[in-house]
Amino acid sequence: MNKALAKRIADDLLSCSGELDRSLSALQDEVDSDFFHDYRRKVGEIMGLFYIEVLRHIYDEYPELEPKSLQ
Repeated sequence: MNKALAKRIADDLLSCSGELDRSLSALQDEVDSDFFHDYRRKVGEIMGLFYIEVLRHIYDEYPELEPKSLQ
């Protein structure tokens, strides 16, 4: 994968992770605790997969793309 595409994919996944994180705040006081805890666990799994399966490989190939907050 070339650097431009790697940056686009990484940016898209980080943006998606941010949206998922914001969804937790939106749901927290609106749904019952069992649903929220299940949802939070699933969001964590998704975000973990983003990093382990995709972002980690992009940052290994293009370390300069990794945000300082993830280093």
